[in-house]
Parts: sequence; C-alpha cells; structure tokens
Amino acid sequence: MLVSSNGRPEGAGSEHDDHRAASFYAVRGFHRAALADQYPDRGSPHAAARLFFNASPLLPDLPFVAMTPTHTVDIREFQDRKAKAFECHKTQFKDRDRFYQMLERRGGKESFHLAIDRGASMPEAGDLPL
Repeated sequence: MLVSSNGRPEGAGSEHDDHRAASFYAVRGFHRAALADQYPDRGSPHAAARLFFNASPLLPDLPFVAMTPTHTVDIREFQDRKAKAFECHKTQFKDRDRFYQMLERRGGKESFHLAIDRGASMPEAGDLPL
C-alpha cells in the first residue's frame, strides 16, 4: 500500500482486487474505530497505536510493497502453515511459483513499514514480537 505524507493510503496494497479491498477497509477501520461518533452502540472508541503496511526489499519495482521496511517478524515456525493456507487459494495458483520463490528468498522473515504511529511503547524499528 502506498502512503502519502499525511499517512493516508494513496494506492492499493496489491494487484489482487480482494487484497485492495481488504487494505482499504483495514485502513478505514483503523481511523474510524478511534472516532467516538462512528460506532456509539459498540462501546468506547479504540485508537490502535500503529498501522503497518507490507513492505519488501526484494520487490523494489512493485510500488505497493516498495516502501522501506521498518520492522520484521520471524515467521519460520509458521512457514508451513502459510504455505498450506496459500494452497487453499485456488484463484492465486497462477502466482504459485512466485509465492514459493518469495517465501524462500525472505528467509523466514516478513517485512513491514510503519505507516502511522500514534505513540505506543513499541520500538520505532527492528524485529517485532509475535
């Protein structure tokens, strides 16, 4: 997802329509859940501390992930589960080889870019705990 200087998304998070829709609603929810007048029947507003977007130093030519990673997560213990989940998405099988190549190239790490920081007590950069 591309981020403008004011922290709002300018572009979609993927070439896949379903991913773009999920990105749009995730960002919208991030902002709206913090507003008291948005969901008055559902309790107090909740302001999530930070919003991260996918980022990859391995795909510099794809604008939706070409942001500089600020944080990483070690997913080695979950890679098999991630591969099994991917196998359930038959609509993405055309990207199957690319998916497994990227999984291998990432070396068990997922990268993210801190897009919005509302001041929580989390490191500004580095590895994130699961």
